[in-house]
Amino acid sequence: MKVLMSILLFPFRLVWRLISLILSPFKWLFNKLFGAPPPMMLGGAPIDHSAPEMLTDKAGIKGQVLYVLISVFFIVAVIWAVNAEIDEQVRAEGMVFTPSEVQHVQSRLPGSVVLINAKLGREVEKGEVLYRLEDEDVTANFADNEIALNAARAAELRLSAEASGATRLIFPAELVGAAPDMVEKEASLFTTRAEALAKRVSVLRDNIATLQKTIIEKEAEERISLQKAALVAEEIALLRPLVDAGHEPRAVMLSARARHQQETGAAELARLAADARRADLVSKRREIESAIANFRAGAAEALVEEQTKAAQLLARQDALRGKVRHADVRAPLRGTVSAVHVKTVGAVVQAGTMLAEIVPAEARYLVRAQILPQDVADVQPGQVARISLAAYDPSRYGVIMGVVRQVAGNTTQPENAMPFYETIIAIPEVAFTKSPETPVITAGMPLQVDILGGKRTIMNYIMTPIQKSLATAFREK
Repeated sequence: MKVLMSILLFPFRLVWRLISLILSPFKWLFNKLFGAPPPMMLGGAPIDHSAPEMLTDKAGIKGQVLYVLISVFFIVAVIWAVNAEIDEQVRAEGMVFTPSEVQHVQSRLPGSVVLINAKLGREVEKGEVLYRLEDEDVTANFADNEIALNAARAAELRLSAEASGATRLIFPAELVGAAPDMVEKEASLFTTRAEALAKRVSVLRDNIATLQKTIIEKEAEERISLQKAALVAEEIALLRPLVDAGHEPRAVMLSARARHQQETGAAELARLAADARRADLVSKRREIESAIANFRAGAAEALVEEQTKAAQLLARQDALRGKVRHADVRAPLRGTVSAVHVKTVGAVVQAGTMLAEIVPAEARYLVRAQILPQDVADVQPGQVARISLAAYDPSRYGVIMGVVRQVAGNTTQPENAMPFYETIIAIPEVAFTKSPETPVITAGMPLQVDILGGKRTIMNYIMTPIQKSLATAFREK
């Protein structure tokens, strides 16, 4: 029974011992202030200050009251420490970032900067010109290519008209306005070539007319010779009986036969000459057709070459136009300029040079906090976080409230730095707790985060170092 009572009373005795230890300094102070002084020698026997006559009632009452007040204070303090709760907080460093990637504004072409509209913190619209570059070589090449392209287009129209046999050449007003000299040159060339073809055809047609006249003459000669031969044949028919009868000499008969053969031969020669002229006539007509066909075929062949050339020049013009257009570096999206890397007009930049950075306007801001390994057990998704921006004094503006969204499953070990757990904290509303002013947040802004955990009493905080010491005490190693 005594052992059981001892076990039950042990916690109370332990508490009484702790209270006695805590109050012992005050008890000593009380004795110093109001207790009996040590005995003193006054020329003889020591004076006994503890005698009742040496103590006043007033001093005794004050001492008792002070002792009671100190006792009550410590009892109340212990009760308060046991019951009072405060929030557990995990403090970490962090920075602001956006879930969508920051847009990098780069130069696609080399050149010198002649205009800068990008300013840090400035809101820009999609397509707005941020930088303007200038490259004289690109501009000159574009102009030369445009001249060559207009010339190829004008030649293409001329050759197309020649290949189709058109008698008129019409240029579009756009080409006339862009390259009047080229249009005039091609129109003059079209007229010259058409006139040359017409002259050649005209000569051939004159030859045809001459041949036709010759054919008519030869046909007439053939008819006349045939008629003469017929008359001579009649004469021979009349002379044959006379010669046979001896009334006419045989020489007359022979002369008539000779004249008949002569006229017959002349008719044959005229017929052959007419046939030859007819062959020449067909040849001349074919020459006309060949001249026209060759003219059109040559124009068609040259047209294909000019069309190929124009297509190549057009493709090159598109590339050069892209280079000229890209001389104006525009904002890829609507947002806020978060960084300006090239700030000097006249600076020479290369292709791919980073000019500026833009944070998308629709981007939500998040916080990337670095939780130490010893604190990660106290951080869970859904916990409330107080965010203190380095650019705003928390005592004046307050903090921004956030919510823990994600805690990394493993540590991140930067070079020459302590490992940490990356924790993502969302900001539902960008507003201060103490000020109506709207904070200006940019990606990369440093901050401090206090993540609120569970409740703990003051006594827990007081006893934690003692418990840690007891947990590691009385060990050999």
